Amino acid sequence: MRKFRKYNWSGLSSGYKMRFELARMLLRKPKILLIDEPLANLDILAQQTILDDFRNIANSPFRPIAIVLSSQQLYEVEKTSNQVVFLKQGSQKNLNTENETTKNCIIEFESSQSISELKGVFTSINIISLEQNGGTYIAHFPDTITMNDFMKTVVNQSVSISYIRNISNSTRRFFVN
Repeated sequence: MRKFRKYNWSGLSSGYKMRFELARMLLRKPKILLIDEPLANLDILAQQTILDDFRNIANSPFRPIAIVLSSQQLYEVEKTSNQVVFLKQGSQKNLNTENETTKNCIIEFESSQSISELKGVFTSINIISLEQNGGTYIAHFPDTITMNDFMKTVVNQSVSISYIRNISNSTRRFFVN
């Protein structure tokens, strides 16, 4: 009779457990990995470690493996992925295809200034629209405007900014309206 060793997981972090399970999956030499919510319950460092592992496996020069994962952590996943496909209102969207059709510079930021003050500040760089999404502003500019142009305007006009992110090529832009 074969005895199986019982693993004591209590002393290990979730990240180590995930890496152990990933190693076990790879022993079977799969051609594709389907992974559901691998980042759930992991801290930021463990999430990044796991995503780096996935990227290394998928881009391996010896035996690359396709990885399909579902996640609600879009920003973390899109930074390390070759391709992002997502669902919005039941329709499939491909980030690479959507980037080709979207030509605006879209910047997400937080400021203590009012929306009317900010609209006045950004008229000099041809703001198309400015929406408020909770405590965050979403600014749309023509494709000729860059993040540097935005930052120069912020500095020159002494705009108080506590958070900033260029979401022009991010899945985030599809979920702010």
